[in-house]
Amino acid sequence: MISEIKLISVYAVAFYYAASIAFGVTYNQIFLIYVLLFTCSLFGMFSHIRSVNVGQKITATKGLQAFLIISGIALIVAWLPDIISAMLKGGTLPLIGVYTTEITYVLDMGVISPMCFVCLYLMKKNDSLGVVLLAVLLKACIIVGIMVVPQTICQMLSGVELPLPALLTKVLSFVALGGFALYFNHRMYQELER
Repeated sequence: MISEIKLISVYAVAFYYAASIAFGVTYNQIFLIYVLLFTCSLFGMFSHIRSVNVGQKITATKGLQAFLIISGIALIVAWLPDIISAMLKGGTLPLIGVYTTEITYVLDMGVISPMCFVCLYLMKKNDSLGVVLLAVLLKACIIVGIMVVPQTICQMLSGVELPLPALLTKVLSFVALGGFALYFNHRMYQELER
């Protein structure tokens, strides 16, 4: 059961990135690979969610509850100012390049942020789906916390100017959330093993 939950969380992170590149990246020669990754990760995730039977519950400690609430809010706080600023100026999002929208904003504010609150609700109701969602959220936060560092370095090396407020609100906050997610992930699997 624990290995199934770990596999679901890996599928979910792959699906997040596959959705980002399949919907967000300009068409290129490996577009069909993006679509294949999107499809395989989506259906792989659902097939394992359907087959997992989580009989155990995870204790929704005050720290874990705070983490889920802060994570859910942080995703809105990280991206909403860019959107509001663009709306007030009557223009597009900064650094949008050749894209029509910012897929990360859609996924984070439309899926991941609400999933934090749904997960918390399910855990408080002792619904085992909350454990699966928690595993997905924690793995996603860990991966994002790791990936944001090399992504930021690559952006800076390629000449993208990142203002200090963006570094603080986006990069450091995601690294911090990733660190906390790593801690809660370790605790969750310890509790599941008992």
